[in-house]
Amino acid sequence: MDRIDKMVQDIFADRLDPATLSTNDLELVTDAIYEMAENLLDGPHREAAEAILEVLADVVDDRMADTDMSEFADAVEQAEARGSTYFEFDSYTLH
Repeated sequence: MDRIDKMVQDIFADRLDPATLSTNDLELVTDAIYEMAENLLDGPHREAAEAILEVLADVVDDRMADTDMSEFADAVEQAEARGSTYFEFDSYTLH
């Protein structure tokens, strides 16, 4: 069993508080749980898998909403002022 699998099991067994994990480890654990849930979709535990995926989607949305992107936005404005361009994937536009 690798380190990430052990952390996932410890979280499920309430032996490890996810709040104590580094950002990198939390991301790896979240990815592992997501993969586990996806693998359960085609089996008898479909409803549980869907519930897990829904919770994970909410967690990711909450983390994205809490992320301060002001420095990134400022950096983009400064780069554009210098004449740099970038491609915006959400709207398929070139800035």
